[in-house]
Parts: sequence; structure tokens; C-alpha cells
Amino acid sequence: MEDIERYMQENLPKDENQRASVLNRPDVFKEMAESLYVVRALAAEAESVPGFDEKQARWAANMAYQRKLVHDYKRIYIAGLFKDVNWDVAALEHYNASPEKYMQQETVSASHILIRVKDRTDEEARKLIEGLYTQIANGSDFAELAKEFSEDGTASRGGTLGYFQRGKMTPEFEKVAFELEKAGEVSRPVKTPFGYHLIKLDDKKPEQRIPFSEVKPRIIKSLRAAKGDQAWQDKVIRLRSAQDVKLDEKVLKRLETTLK
Repeated sequence: MEDIERYMQENLPKDENQRASVLNRPDVFKEMAESLYVVRALAAEAESVPGFDEKQARWAANMAYQRKLVHDYKRIYIAGLFKDVNWDVAALEHYNASPEKYMQQETVSASHILIRVKDRTDEEARKLIEGLYTQIANGSDFAELAKEFSEDGTASRGGTLGYFQRGKMTPEFEKVAFELEKAGEVSRPVKTPFGYHLIKLDDKKPEQRIPFSEVKPRIIKSLRAAKGDQAWQDKVIRLRSAQDVKLDEKVLKRLETTLK
């Protein structure tokens, strides 16, 4: 019973839902017991193998135990050190002190119709896209024409590309898309390495600061990690530089001479 409980504590997910999912698997406890048995049976065989270094194995096991202690202690130490910190307040102070970090670039949402030059002449492609532009100018539905004529993967959804920032599209396409001003406005034909496009502006969002509520969880996570790591490093440095810790220089010299 204790073995299985220890095994579960060491190996099962900490998340309650994930943990329950594992424990609800058929024969899961049998699997755990068999895994423990296999490890112990093979370890027993290993001990009888000629040349097996039992002292080294025990040293390594003890070092792993100590590292595990340190790992768990680090978490407990940091949690205790910052238990009274109001992370919401700390996150807001960081947000206000670093406005440039939380700016959202200007973005546009656009749709397009693409006529490729690959299987036709440039003149044929240009005439076809100009004809589509004329139909749209006379009231035809952009999305329906995109579904019928556009020659890329967005055709099935009416040419919708969604939101994008500068630097995500080809320069020729991007320049025109960001110059459009009103939702529903359609550009004149635009040529890019892919062919000829008509671009319709669906929406435009100016550069703006991301609301604090959206970035707060990310800021808190980052602050916790940074402050926790710094606190732990400070503790390690204090241990290394403690006045009552002395290194035996003679022994160090002997090690250097003997083991190099």
C-alpha cells in the first residue's frame, strides 16, 4: 500500500482531472504494482552482476535523494518568502511601469480574391481580376465571387484572411491592405508574386495598449518565476560566501594532483 501511494505521489499528474483520468483506467493499480516489481527484480539481479559498483550506485541514489529534497525545498522556500505578496498589485505596477511591453500593433482583418498567373498569361489574369472588380463595384457580393473564382485556400470561406499585423504578408499586399480605410472598401487589383488580388477591408484596429485584464495572468506568472528564481539564487550565493564555510585548500590541491 505504501509503495503504491509513494509511486502515485511521484508519477501521477498533479492536476486533479488528469489524475482522476489515470486512476480510472482499468487495471491501473495492477500496472503500478507490476512496474514496481520489475524495477526491484531487475535491481536485485544487477546487484549480483560481477563488476557492479554498489557503492557508486548508493552514492548516486543518495545524491538523487538530496537533489529531490532541494527541488521540493526550493518550492516551499519561495512560496513562504512571497506568501504575503499581493500579486495583483505587483502585476499592475509592472504593467504601468512598462507600457511599451504591452502594446498591440495596428492590425487589419481582410479578405481577398486571388487570380494566379501560373496557368494563364499575365494579361489574361489581369483582365479576369479587373472584370471581378467591375462586378463588385456594380454590387456583386465579394464573398460569393471569392468562393467561385479565388485560387487559394481561403476561397471556401469567402476569401477571409482574418487579422494580421505588418510584416505578415507580402509587401505589395500589405501596403494596400493597410491603406484601406473603411470596412467594406475594396482595392483596385494588386499584383504580388502569387498573382493578382482584390483586397477587401473587413476591420481595422489601431495600435493600442492591451487591457491589463488580458495580460495580468501572464505578468503574474512571469513575476513569480523571476522573483522566485532571484530569491533562490540569492540564497545560494549567501551559502557559497558564508564566512564560516572554509575550503580545505590542501585537500583540493591533492584532488587536483590525483584525479586530473
